[in-house]
Amino acid sequence: MDDVFKTKQELIKILNERILICDGAMGTILQSLGYTISPDLLNLNPKSLNDVTEVHLNYLKAGSDIIQTNTFSANILKLKQSGHENDIEIINKNAVKAAKNALEKYSQIIKNNKKKFIAGNIGPSGKLLEPYGQTKYQEVFESFLKQAELLIKYGVDFILIEPHTLSLYSNEEQKCKRGGR
Repeated sequence: MDDVFKTKQELIKILNERILICDGAMGTILQSLGYTISPDLLNLNPKSLNDVTEVHLNYLKAGSDIIQTNTFSANILKLKQSGHENDIEIINKNAVKAAKNALEKYSQIIKNNKKKFIAGNIGPSGKLLEPYGQTKYQEVFESFLKQAELLIKYGVDFILIEPHTLSLYSNEEQKCKRGGR
């Protein structure tokens, strides 16, 4: 918990001093490299994971202060659609590892003390909540909470919530970030 507090204080201090630049579209870049499957599933393959690391590294070289994990669709509900819900931990773990590897490579190339951050990327569930769809509120909450817990467990600096159609999703993700409170 002290590390989280330290990172939060460090981030706030830096935001008061300068504008931070976030990376761009991971999925689009991976598609341009010829990948056709969901970018999150690339976290299961060592060769493609190296490509994910290189994308992160290129964003860092281009000036990004924040790189987002390759986990836009790495929540249980979204992974269930491709039969990979049991791979949620390894997918999120490998995504954080790829980002950390990029930071390490970057620090060996560029010798400066400018702090860089890893944002744990959480995208939408791909499901509509009741009464508009068949998915229960608690199911979405638990899906986001599990992903947030894994991203934090493996060392992201903070959680970045991608745009969601329903504001209720964002409310649930906010609760996940606070540990369900």
